[in-house]
Amino acid sequence: DVSGRLSLHVAASNGHTPCVQLLLAARPSDVAAVGLYRRTALHLAAMYGMADCCRLLLDAGSEVDAFDKGGNTPLYW
Repeated sequence: DVSGRLSLHVAASNGHTPCVQLLLAARPSDVAAVGLYRRTALHLAAMYGMADCCRLLLDAGSEVDAFDKGGNTPLYW
């Protein structure tokens, strides 16, 4: 979208676990993609309390210590 988010970011931030699974299967490299404020899908899933999506993203190799533009990791949330 216009803020640089991928479908994976949107699905993860809204808790759409089946969509996250499909998107990760189709494009596993998207797990490291950053959007607005350099946030990964894991940042957004954690920010909005989507624990199941966080687990999927972590299992897919998302970095728990990735810093966003503000210097926060997904653990901040």
